[in-house]
Amino acid sequence: MRTPAADESQEPTPVRRAKKLEPLSPAVTQIIQAALRDDISVAELASMATADPAFALRIIGYVNNPVIGIGRRISSVQQASSLLGIRGLRSLALSLVVTHLAADTAGSEPLLANCLRRAVAAQTVARHIRHSEPDACFTVGLFLDAGLLVSARQDPKHAIAIALSPASHRLLRERAAGFVEHTELSASLVREHNMGAEFVYAIQRHHCAECPATSLGRIAWVAERLASVYESCFFESSRAAAEEALGCVGIHPRELDPILQSIPPALLELAVVLDRQVGPQLEFGALRTQAETCLAALTDQYDSLVSSLEKAVRSKEALESDLRESNGKLEVLATTDPLTGVCNRQALEAALARDLARADRTAEHLSVILLDVDHLDTLNHTWGHATGDNVLAMVGQVLMSCLRTGDVVGRFADDEFLCILPSTDGPGATVVAERIRNELPLHAIAGPKGPISITASLGVASIRGPGCRTALEDLLGHADRARYRAKQQGRHCVVVAP
Repeated sequence: MRTPAADESQEPTPVRRAKKLEPLSPAVTQIIQAALRDDISVAELASMATADPAFALRIIGYVNNPVIGIGRRISSVQQASSLLGIRGLRSLALSLVVTHLAADTAGSEPLLANCLRRAVAAQTVARHIRHSEPDACFTVGLFLDAGLLVSARQDPKHAIAIALSPASHRLLRERAAGFVEHTELSASLVREHNMGAEFVYAIQRHHCAECPATSLGRIAWVAERLASVYESCFFESSRAAAEEALGCVGIHPRELDPILQSIPPALLELAVVLDRQVGPQLEFGALRTQAETCLAALTDQYDSLVSSLEKAVRSKEALESDLRESNGKLEVLATTDPLTGVCNRQALEAALARDLARADRTAEHLSVILLDVDHLDTLNHTWGHATGDNVLAMVGQVLMSCLRTGDVVGRFADDEFLCILPSTDGPGATVVAERIRNELPLHAIAGPKGPISITASLGVASIRGPGCRTALEDLLGHADRARYRAKQQGRHCVVVAP
């Protein structure tokens, strides 16, 4: 399944709408859900199965399959269900979920074969180590590669190409092609059918370099390496990896070849039971010869991969350019008050600390103007906050128009604004403050009953370096007290701090 930003390695493939799957048999769905209940019995599940004759026949065929190894012929659904048990019935039902994904997808035989191969391998390993729940091991093996069946519903050509590549390369090819990794798609299927966290863990980690910690995770990990022997161009190295993996679950190396030899016939038998085509399966004895032939095809794949990577590099460069632009926009958003368009409190404090350090270093003046809008609370109460917001936005624009390029203006609090004037002494800052005081009333705001004239109370404070680097709080305190005195003196005036 492609991610939205996927970059094609070849000519663009026309977008294909995934075929809509016909719903699963109601009996299958019921058994999958009912088997999770604590109070369910095998007899109840068998009764559900008999409601679907096709599924009932699959249960009987599954029990009589030589892979299962019951040793006697079973002819009734009840007997077969009793032998399988609750977990076995649910595993068979979940098998139909996987095979159902392959329905109506042309060329999906290799995809399904990969799933069944892992299921058989996991079940075989479980029996060798006498695992208490071989059915659970079979199920987790079945779902290891099911994510590629999901991908094939959207893009069969690319999903099948990945499935036919060496198993150890599939994740890399999915990443290079922009696919969602099949491990994550498989894990999503497992979650969808409430199979539990241990199944999710096993599926997500079956390609990891280290053997997982859980019992089910280890068996899935070993099954992946056993199946990879049949899906690799590197016979000797993949066989050695499988042998080492068996040691992680306590199986002697001499058991490797018999296990590998048992997988193809068991896979074919299972496909018959599930009524699905998987194509001819290579026997163990022919693997080395097949691997040598496969190496030539692998060389062609790498040529294609190089082309894909070159295209990916170009895409990466374009993405980095877009990212730089986006980061610039984010930086503006992070430092700007969204209502007024001037700096926010955090950006103001950073600018003031910077300019104080500069004044300290250069022994220059630094002034600030702290102002608040007169009677804004009354205006909000009378005409509403929308009108008040319009006032604040207008004040921000006026302040920017009254200041120099190197000055900084920002929203300091709800109705308070701070202007930072580098290299400006007290008298110079007073001139700027008076300019602001006179300019604001000229920009009346439209109100419900006519224009509203705006005034402000302004406090000015100045400092000079050296020795002012740490005087931020003192400078703001002087400006705030001057602003407060301006309000006490009737508002709409400028007061300079001593």
